[in-house]
Amino acid sequence: MPTTRIMITKEGKIIVEGIGYIGDECINDLQRIQQVLSSLGVQVNVEIQQKKPEAYISSSREVAEHGG
Repeated sequence: MPTTRIMITKEGKIIVEGIGYIGDECINDLQRIQQVLSSLGVQVNVEIQQKKPEAYISSSREVAEHGG
């Protein structure tokens, strides 16, 4: 089951880590988190976005959509 870990440093930076995601699913969840925070009046500026190796694996849904 995918999990999103959110850590806040002493300096106030937010680090978000997707665990157990495949493909771009983590990006979709990150966008939802940003929307929720925005609705609460918290603006998040993404400074760095690093994909893990799992992000380059196609999900079974993507394979089915592309006829693979």
